[in-house]
Amino acid sequence: MSGHLSTTTTTTTAASERGRYAALLRSRAPDDAELLEARRRMREEALIAAVNRALNKSSATVTAELRTRIDSLVADRQVVA
Repeated sequence: MSGHLSTTTTTTTAASERGRYAALLRSRAPDDAELLEARRRMREEALIAAVNRALNKSSATVTAELRTRIDSLVADRQVVA
């Protein structure tokens, strides 16, 4: 991944996705495809924002070893195509 995401950008994107999901939630059935997609995107953005906040708060240097450990956490998750 090249570049860094600012905390403001990730927080704004996460808030935008939460708002979109909330708006759809008021008028859609629980199994509506657009609502489900909005929930998925909201959760993704919340995860990205949380990781970004943790990295910004941490005084730890992201070494190759730490990056490998973090990558393995992600790799262990089931990949959805």
